[in-house]
Amino acid sequence: MAYDIDQGTTDIDQDTSTALATLSTPTVPAELSRAEGQQVAALIAKSKAPNTQAAYQSDLRQVAAWLLSAKPDLAASVVRLGKRKTPGLCGPLPVATVLAYIAANQDRLAYPSLRRHLASLSVFHKLKGYQNPCSDELVKATMSGLRRDQDHRPKRATALRLSDLKQIIYKLTFVKTLAAKRNIALVLVGWAGALRRSELAALTWGDVVNVEHGIELRLRQAKTDTNSEGQLVALPLAAQAWLCPVRNLEAWQSKCMAMGLDLSTPEGKATPVFCPITQSDKPKLGRRLSGKAIGEIVKVSAATAGYDWDQFTAHSLRAGLITEAHESGKNEADIMATSRHTSTEVFRTYIRSSDAMAKAASKGLL
Repeated sequence: MAYDIDQGTTDIDQDTSTALATLSTPTVPAELSRAEGQQVAALIAKSKAPNTQAAYQSDLRQVAAWLLSAKPDLAASVVRLGKRKTPGLCGPLPVATVLAYIAANQDRLAYPSLRRHLASLSVFHKLKGYQNPCSDELVKATMSGLRRDQDHRPKRATALRLSDLKQIIYKLTFVKTLAAKRNIALVLVGWAGALRRSELAALTWGDVVNVEHGIELRLRQAKTDTNSEGQLVALPLAAQAWLCPVRNLEAWQSKCMAMGLDLSTPEGKATPVFCPITQSDKPKLGRRLSGKAIGEIVKVSAATAGYDWDQFTAHSLRAGLITEAHESGKNEADIMATSRHTSTEVFRTYIRSSDAMAKAASKGLL
């Protein structure tokens, strides 16, 4: 089994060389001075996480590229090329153009992708002070029809249950490679902390704090941390050492330190916890795994234990912890404190019951 997952790039093309970024170039009130306007624009640019801004930019580049080929006359006034010849929007779109975009891409893009493109267009128009075509009732009705036409059902990651976790970690312990040691720590930390793949990718050694009875992870780029205040996740010591996220993370840290990681320096503390590893089993300390690479690691780890390649994703770790904790009777508020959900409704969509028959309302009544 190959463990070389060297994904040093981010999931989304983050070309910010163009001045067409939706959040970095908003239209501010004319009553503000130039300096005030620049300061306000800078603060607005920080109102969304970098990954969110990159997603907006990626979506709008796709819309702009379509305009160049399908609506060249309109594109001449609303599309501008950046420094790297990447197209971006610089003007408003009429409702008819948005409708045409949906119609032209309904077979190429799934409903969730088109919905996100429209959300990005909506943000763009609002921040520029343009009339928002995406709020038009015709656009809403068209998207509603598309959803029904595609028979869209949300695809949710299969929960990686405790029995699955044990099987995967047990099999990985027999793989005597550096990559396997990293993967054991990554899977256990991701599962026990209900972490998203972006949070695992962003984790640095300075974010790992030893405390009594375990460790605390200080998450600085969490999805729900809209105010950038940082979020805290506690990982307690587990009874069984081979399944303990704390002990296995410490083992991975010791390996990294033996190969040059110096945690006494600011540079060492800023080093990503989980780094790419080459086919020759050499770590690339200082390099950061992408979210996509972390998803691949989960799949590789599961495949090592005999699971199908497509059975689990990186999100299966998060869904697995939430489901397991819920079915073991843990308090919902306590689970949400670990998963850092801000919405109870969204939180409950993560609970994947493994035994619907046992919970059937009619059981024992007939």
